[in-house]
Amino acid sequence: MVIRGALLLSAVLGSATAHAQSSRLWRPDERVVLSDLSFVRAVAADQTYLFIASNEAMGIYNHRVRSWETPVSAADGYPRSPVTVALADPVDGSVWLGTQDGLYNYSPLFREVRRISVGGGVIGLMLDRSAAVGGVYVRTRVGWEYVPPGGVIGIPPMNLPRPRDRVFPLTVEEILRRHPLLDGMRSLVLSDNRLRSFDYTSVAEIPFGNEFVVGTNGMGAILVDPLSANFTPLHFGPLGTATGAVAETDRGVWVGVSGRARRIGFTLVSADLQQFIHDEGPPATGFGFNVVRDIVSRPSGMWAATDQGVVRFGEQGSWLLVDFQLPDRDAYALAHGDGGIWVGTRRGLAFLDDSGNVSHVSSTLGQPITALAAAGDSVWLGTDGGLVLYVPSLQELLVPALMESEPQLLEPIRAIEYHRDTLVVATRQRLIWRGVDSEWSVEPPLVTVIGDIRALAIDRGGAWVGGDRGFVFFGFSSRELRIYNLPDDLPGAVRDIEATGEFLWVATTGGLVRFSKDALR
Repeated sequence: MVIRGALLLSAVLGSATAHAQSSRLWRPDERVVLSDLSFVRAVAADQTYLFIASNEAMGIYNHRVRSWETPVSAADGYPRSPVTVALADPVDGSVWLGTQDGLYNYSPLFREVRRISVGGGVIGLMLDRSAAVGGVYVRTRVGWEYVPPGGVIGIPPMNLPRPRDRVFPLTVEEILRRHPLLDGMRSLVLSDNRLRSFDYTSVAEIPFGNEFVVGTNGMGAILVDPLSANFTPLHFGPLGTATGAVAETDRGVWVGVSGRARRIGFTLVSADLQQFIHDEGPPATGFGFNVVRDIVSRPSGMWAATDQGVVRFGEQGSWLLVDFQLPDRDAYALAHGDGGIWVGTRRGLAFLDDSGNVSHVSSTLGQPITALAAAGDSVWLGTDGGLVLYVPSLQELLVPALMESEPQLLEPIRAIEYHRDTLVVATRQRLIWRGVDSEWSVEPPLVTVIGDIRALAIDRGGAWVGGDRGFVFFGFSSRELRIYNLPDDLPGAVRDIEATGEFLWVATTGGLVRFSKDALR
């Protein structure tokens, strides 16, 4: 099927060679899907791991060495139905997850999710403390079933464990009775710097220790040491699942979260996925924007284009919002300039120096500037009406004569990038590129392969191009296409792409994805 698909794609794409990759099975180190883990449905713990089950994925925290393992997402087989209960199995080190539509088992050793057929949604789980071989008892809507080790279906139990040998998931009510301090500090533990209040959702004790982990409905999981009254938030993943923009920094990547997320703002993600720093803006009001469209990183800080202006993050977490000085608050695109950044807005172009001062440049286009690229003494603008050139020394907007022979450059422009001396333009449907003093190369449409184009990132030897249905790598010299599609390779539509030395970061509507570039190639 892969060979047949590649032949079909080659026919569609003309001279480009297409390689379909959608049947690939990804190893944990090759692809990691990062999503929102703030709403915890259930937690479980064994001697090594904390299992934190959220709406979107399951985080795995090694409490012995205080480090995160790669999470388990829906792309890895994590259940899409909400998890109702979790219980760690001490016999084989796996975790049982009960959902509204069935039972799942995850083994950290094999990185495998198994679905077990039981008679209805799972209401409760139980282990037998005296059983040497393991297995789990499952309470469903129709009664108890038993799943033996390695079993794929629940069977009627011969009998239930003796009452003193029954092991159930710990409840929040039980832990509050045992540790009144946790209840007494509820207002302090369960409120954030935006003064929002949350509740405990689940709890699990760590075997042979004093600590336990609690889940919340908005603050993620919290590691609790009742002897020292120490509460350690376990932050993992971006602020929300719908990510809109991503940019590299010297500490990892910044990712913007927007749309309909419960929390809107930015997350700094370390390259090794061990540190996640969130910023939602002022405690009283938040940032005030709804959409993050673009991010660039400069020595002066991180800059983000939003629907309410441009946000700049400086040293030690300070930030500045530039809005009323722009041609329009609705900012779409950013590009590096000499001593600052160029900003494309709904009604014109502006330049911001590294201190945040604005120079109004042009507001005569009459349409949004959706893409920007600056080099030397010129700035290329992408609009819904095509490609436009701005020359700062002349203070003029030009539609170059060289575009008259290429009507595709009058199509809506989605992204513009430079590759050394090569200008690469992504329209809604295709790539168009040219070197110095050379003709434009117009590639066959990609819209049939990855949907409408949304993002472009230049990398060694080619370009990564993202769309609503996936992304491709296009080689400039080989004209080769490597294709990665939803839902096998990505959890959602692509909104931005950032290529770093070792990784490719893809911001999607279904989470931030980190790919190993070695695996992609």
